[in-house]
Amino acid sequence: MTIELQWTIPKGQYRRVARTIYDAFEHKLRYTLGPREKAIAFITSQINDKYVLVALKYGKIIGIAGSRTTEGELVESKLIPWLRTYHYRALRSLVVALPFLLD
Repeated sequence: MTIELQWTIPKGQYRRVARTIYDAFEHKLRYTLGPREKAIAFITSQINDKYVLVALKYGKIIGIAGSRTTEGELVESKLIPWLRTYHYRALRSLVVALPFLLD
């Protein structure tokens, strides 16, 4: 069994990474990002693959490790795209998400 590590997300597998992130942090994300599929679509749009180490087996992602630096992080938590996507939930969710958005 050979596992390959690489510093970028393979083409076409961003959604898989977003699902992995959502599943790992569902207990936090379901309140701020809403239904699973909408949340996964939003996370996919916010991924910055400069900050990820991907483990692959036979070309399929089996694990990820995201990093955070002063310059950026795996999932960019930008306020404006979040408000565009979640405008109807923004006020309620902002109260819950504010600590994460300001971090």
